[in-house]
Amino acid sequence: DLAHGLQDVIDIIAGFPGALQLLPKPGFVDTGNEHSTDYFDAPLWGSFKKDMRDLWFGDGVGALPSPSVLKQAQWLWAQDGAAPPALPDKHRQKVAYVFGCAPKTPCGITRDGGRWKMLGTPRGDGSVTWDSGRIAGIGQFFYMPAEHGALADTEAYFESIAGLLERGEGGMLMTSPPALRDAAAATIVAAYDAGPVMYPTDTELAGGLMGAGKRLVSRERARDVLQVRVKAMDLRQVTQPILVGHYEQDAISGAEALIDQHLVRGELTIRHHLGLYAGALGTASAVLLSTTAQERQRGSMRGAIVAGLGRYDGSLTTGMLTEAVRTAGLRYLVHVMDNSALASGDGEGLRLASLLLGYNSAANLSIADSVLALVRGIIDANRHFAQTTPSKLRITSLDIVEIYLDTAITATYAAKQIAQAINADMRVPCRVDVDPLLHQGEGMRQRLSDERGGSYWPRLLITDAQARDDDAPPLRSDTANGPLPARTALAEKLRYLYLGQRARAESVVQQRQPGLVERLVERQVMQMSYDADFSRSLFQLLVPHDFKDAARQMQQMVFVLDATTANLPWELMLADERPLATRTAMIRQLTSTRFRNRVSQTMERRAYVVGNPSTDGFFKTFQDPKLPGLTALDDLPAAEREARAVIEALAGHGYEVERAVGADQRALDVVNRLYRHPYRIVHIAGHGMFDERGQDDSARSGVVLSDGLLISAAEIDAMEIVPDLVFLNCCHLGQIERSPIAFNKLAYSVARQLIDIGVRAVVVAGWAVEDAPASLFAEVFYEKLLADGLMFGDAVFKARCATWDRYPASITWGAYQAYGDPGWRADLKTDLSASATKSGWRGVAPEELIDKLAAERMELQRSGEMVSSAEARRLVAKVQQWFNATPTEWLARPDLHSALGEFYADLGPDYYALACDCFEGAIRASDREGKVPIRAIEQLANVESHLGEDLNDARKVASAIERLTQLVRITGTNAERAALLGSAWKRKAAVQARHYLSGKRAELEGMKTSLARSAQAYRAMASELGAKELRPYQTLNWLFLWSLTADAAQRRMYLPHVQRCAAAANAAFADDPDAWNSTMVADAALVTALLDGSLDSAGDVALANLISCYDDALTSALVSPKQRDSVIAQIELMALFHRALEKSRGETAATTVGARLEALTERLRFPLPLGEG
Repeated sequence: DLAHGLQDVIDIIAGFPGALQLLPKPGFVDTGNEHSTDYFDAPLWGSFKKDMRDLWFGDGVGALPSPSVLKQAQWLWAQDGAAPPALPDKHRQKVAYVFGCAPKTPCGITRDGGRWKMLGTPRGDGSVTWDSGRIAGIGQFFYMPAEHGALADTEAYFESIAGLLERGEGGMLMTSPPALRDAAAATIVAAYDAGPVMYPTDTELAGGLMGAGKRLVSRERARDVLQVRVKAMDLRQVTQPILVGHYEQDAISGAEALIDQHLVRGELTIRHHLGLYAGALGTASAVLLSTTAQERQRGSMRGAIVAGLGRYDGSLTTGMLTEAVRTAGLRYLVHVMDNSALASGDGEGLRLASLLLGYNSAANLSIADSVLALVRGIIDANRHFAQTTPSKLRITSLDIVEIYLDTAITATYAAKQIAQAINADMRVPCRVDVDPLLHQGEGMRQRLSDERGGSYWPRLLITDAQARDDDAPPLRSDTANGPLPARTALAEKLRYLYLGQRARAESVVQQRQPGLVERLVERQVMQMSYDADFSRSLFQLLVPHDFKDAARQMQQMVFVLDATTANLPWELMLADERPLATRTAMIRQLTSTRFRNRVSQTMERRAYVVGNPSTDGFFKTFQDPKLPGLTALDDLPAAEREARAVIEALAGHGYEVERAVGADQRALDVVNRLYRHPYRIVHIAGHGMFDERGQDDSARSGVVLSDGLLISAAEIDAMEIVPDLVFLNCCHLGQIERSPIAFNKLAYSVARQLIDIGVRAVVVAGWAVEDAPASLFAEVFYEKLLADGLMFGDAVFKARCATWDRYPASITWGAYQAYGDPGWRADLKTDLSASATKSGWRGVAPEELIDKLAAERMELQRSGEMVSSAEARRLVAKVQQWFNATPTEWLARPDLHSALGEFYADLGPDYYALACDCFEGAIRASDREGKVPIRAIEQLANVESHLGEDLNDARKVASAIERLTQLVRITGTNAERAALLGSAWKRKAAVQARHYLSGKRAELEGMKTSLARSAQAYRAMASELGAKELRPYQTLNWLFLWSLTADAAQRRMYLPHVQRCAAAANAAFADDPDAWNSTMVADAALVTALLDGSLDSAGDVALANLISCYDDALTSALVSPKQRDSVIAQIELMALFHRALEKSRGETAATTVGARLEALTERLRFPLPLGEG
């Protein structure tokens, strides 16, 4: 019906008594419900419509059947009376009932989070629950794995139905319900949102009227297959769209930030800033980058799918996670369907990677729970997509990615068990095929301790126990400054909910005297001296006994507070001799859900600093009878000094600082500068006030300016570009004895509004501060944030500790309240854990140091930039600090020398000599435990050959060749050693070629001999024509060198062989997304151009094609700067050899093969700007 809207159609149907007769009988309690619902009660439908909130159908859409129609429809049920329906007993042996089976059958309505949702149960046929369909007086009950409308249209059971009619025998029909999957068996009912309404075909419409699902009537279709693999690897190696979870109001951090930076070029941050990002349950975001020709050829694609996980309050369950994955899977399928260019090679099967969603962030979810939710969610997404669209697209491959080996092993076992259970359930229209072996890729790590990393911050939710979960304080009007939170009543009970990484605890504590703590705070808030008794009382009164010991042990904690509890000074608590906040890093977050949907922020290093602005005219607006004759608040020199110190710190770290400092800065000047530029950081120090009433009787809060004006959150809210960090210090006390200021309430009021508009981090003083300690706090905070690159939470903690250590008698260390994301960093490029920045690291086992070296190497390889000389020196100094703190006995370990050698080798030519020394030390050391593999010898030879070529020293290269030759003689050859030996001979040839080109003619024959030996080494493990097993790397390297001297006829014979090598590299990339498997495709194109002569005959065209092919290969895979340099260096060597041979033949033209190879390397080393070329 295209003439009526959805509400119009519902209104029409609401007038059909026959439709309403399908409602449950009054008094009937359906599956999983605690009580019956009288759907024939007219006011009930009004409440349904009033609170209807639906993503697909719109808000407030619902039926309002009239009482008369409802009464007419109820008449049929009234004929049965109170007794349940039953057939006459005489028919018992002649009647059989066949239940259908469906994954989800509607069984009720529930209120969830302030809106209505459907209740669904697996105990039904998709239309009727087993409980509501059961009738007394029936002799036999059977079950068929088909939905309601397909019971008589499922060919596999035709014979069983005939046997039932003819002989009363059920045949293949089951006499008990089929076994439910683990999660379904545990959860009888689950809430869900109804899906979108699609325009049905005639066949689909008829099937819908009969209660048939679209797919179950297609009897010829085989079960779909979902391939599942678990991979232990660094997620940055993933070459398929990767699924990641995101909590509501959370920041992009951790693994999600790595995906954003390395896999999707910052697209997640862009969507997050635009407010187009997943967060709430039922939301999902998709970013799929355009594919290159090579990616389309091998079926890979870069992207990220973000699944909204709802609020981070510990409520995430397996069922909720399954629904989140289903929504994300649908978003992925729809995104690809809408852009056919993104579809993979076969046009139907899509591949998806995923992290173990929920496992590291939800205490009640295990690894098996996460795997189950991922598999079930993808199956459900495929099924829903197939039922509602004509597309044949399916997600056919799921790779679960985990960096730690122990977790990946556990996930593999879980996946195998889950697949076995799902495959045994014939109701599931999909078979799960799990690879029985764990795949190990680059970057896989061994976990060396039980800690899950210092970057995780447990949450402690402290809220008013009697407030609703979605409560935020009601807003009251303030015409001057915008809305302010209303005054809140004192809570009689506080609810404590602890959410650790693998633990969850809850307690409710009764306040013995409601308002006692608030009264203590009110009396102390203007006191700048530290009172240990007051702080000790806070701890005893505020922390439940269940949590006291745990609170003493925590290293870091996020306090999630509401309007009631945010006004309390949690930072001031004293548990033992040292204040808790100087032992535990503490950050605040708010439970409020009123936040700006679209947040725009700048990446420019620009800040705005306000200090001690003019307050002239204050008392004209805010008159005080006790202070006659005054026009302004007194001067705050300490605030001015603080502002100037902050300006110096920011400017010293490359920030362009706009400033408004001094008593000559009038209100309009301060406000105008606020909107002059977009800022990342805003720092304000001055007078503040909370809830004071002016002459117009309006309540105002904020930073006091001249002429009775303020800077409040409303002014910050008006900024189009929202700052990342706001530091607000309005707690400097002047000399005028004014009425006490509720600094704690001012702090909460401003912080809440700043967080709501999208500010990532807020530091605000909630207590009176002293001048010198306040300046120290700000100085240390910015030093740690900007100079040391610490996370926001760690920088606040360091500043707090430094202030306590120097000024223990002042309360300033605890006056500052920090709100926001503890993991936010001022420098977006900083990706170091807190422990990595500690120069005084001291481990307890040598394996820790080896692991730290491996982590540094991984960061080097994935940095995206070549390591500068200064950066290399910094890294070497840091590693040297580690070794200086290392016990002497560790230094004798050969595996430690080997790991250090690998680190130096990755730093480049300037450190090859040190790498050689380390590898030699590893080989010479006593190795009773077998810690050093033969790889150490191989790497020593490899680095020696590189060093010899860089030094133009053929003898150094010859030493490497001799080492490898002896190794092969003793242990035999393999593909790796053949390649290393071939590379070493090639480098010796390069040294000889340079000597020849510089005028040493005698070196020509030596170069030819070395090239022949290099080709021989590669060919030993290469694939000959017609070989079944292909080794693309060795084969292409051999053909590179062989093409130098082979005649045209011989070269053309190998062209099909080269194409087979390219195809093999593409196939290998699917299982092992190694950079070399990507670049070998481009290498094959270059070998083809050398073999068919096109680089000579059609040079310019061939050169352009090669540039495009290498660009494609180098950008469509995760190629480290070192790997890119290695690829280009090999082409440079080929150019060098061609140049030498061309000189020997007397060829000097600028269009020779050697010249074009040089042009190719020039373009690859220095790409043209985008849009040129």
